[in-house]
Amino acid sequence: MAKISSYPKDLAILNNDAWIGTDSSNRSTKQFTAQAVANYLNINAKILIGGQMWYKFVTTAAGIGTLTGPADKDLFSSITSIVLSAEDLAKQQVKEFMDYLVGTEILINQQNAISTFGHYKLNSFTPNADGTLYTASLTLKGSNGFIDQLSPNNIYSIISFVPRGGDSTETFTQKTPANPWSVTHTINKKPAVSVVIGTEVIGGDPTTDNIEVYPQITYTSDSVVTIHFAENQCGYAYLN
Repeated sequence: MAKISSYPKDLAILNNDAWIGTDSSNRSTKQFTAQAVANYLNINAKILIGGQMWYKFVTTAAGIGTLTGPADKDLFSSITSIVLSAEDLAKQQVKEFMDYLVGTEILINQQNAISTFGHYKLNSFTPNADGTLYTASLTLKGSNGFIDQLSPNNIYSIISFVPRGGDSTETFTQKTPANPWSVTHTINKKPAVSVVIGTEVIGGDPTTDNIEVYPQITYTSDSVVTIHFAENQCGYAYLN
């Protein structure tokens, strides 16, 4: 075999490119493809990004690095809680970081499919009796697809996440004239409120000329706003 330095460099690496190495289990010589190495690094969380946790979704017994709770193929939109091991796949202790994230938003994302995700508010992070597993209570913010236990689709990242680079926005529609409007939202704070009144459309949303009005706004709680008018109105409230 010639010296390694005598071979030309390949600067366009493809999935099926391969190199020679040693299998640690029996010291035999094997080929390793670029795709196989990439899968190993992803599945075993060998390349870490700050603030990112990695878990394997299973429906059997929980262990180190596992995410359990949902059934296989459950829609992300139907998930209200998950159970995480105290250590993720990279052996990171996650308790203190997850405790810090309670009350904020997280994203659970399939590692090889960016458009397969669940976006949630993290309501609580509660340990079991011996502290090896934690139940995360979740409120849905948005999602696409379902959770899958078939390898390699069963590896999921969990990160702190706020879309659109800032606070949440919500739109409330009052289809029939009423006074006041009671608006329940998931922004979890006292939002700024803009109101546009409209004309009732039977069986549909109100029509409007986008003329903003300035009713009395009462913050009943961090999740409820009451909007008071001089008379019954229909239209839209924009919360930010």
